[in-house]
Amino acid sequence: RLATLEDFKNIQKLNRKLFELEYVNFDDTLDVKWPLSENGSNYYKNAISNSYSIVAEVDDNVVGYLIGSFNTELDYNIIKQAELDNMYVEEKYRKLGIGKLLFKHFKEECKKKSITEIKVTASFKNRNAIEFYIKNGFEESELTLKQKI
Repeated sequence: RLATLEDFKNIQKLNRKLFELEYVNFDDTLDVKWPLSENGSNYYKNAISNSYSIVAEVDDNVVGYLIGSFNTELDYNIIKQAELDNMYVEEKYRKLGIGKLLFKHFKEECKKKSITEIKVTASFKNRNAIEFYIKNGFEESELTLKQKI
């Protein structure tokens, strides 16, 4: 279902888990405190009010969410593009089709808005996320390289 501001704290807690997972396994530059910070709070409230935000519930408990944005204003690109900004499903509810269902709803909303492309960014080492996105129709398109100095 569409997220409401009443879901804000649940989304915030789930995103904190996503940050922790990413920090421990893939990206030690993340500030794991950010999701619960004032800036993080403002981000989620804004996303719920102004972006596409949905939640998945099991027994009245939020167990997953997706936040996506529509970048239809970009004039340097000839296509209308959306971005799957972040998504997380509680570990014990993974492999049940919840992530696929969240993405399906986002994709349907994109089609309604005449969006012609969706992009998503995943940590290079996060093979589970990459495999999920490829299984759901994404193709590799860009590569970002970094160097610590």
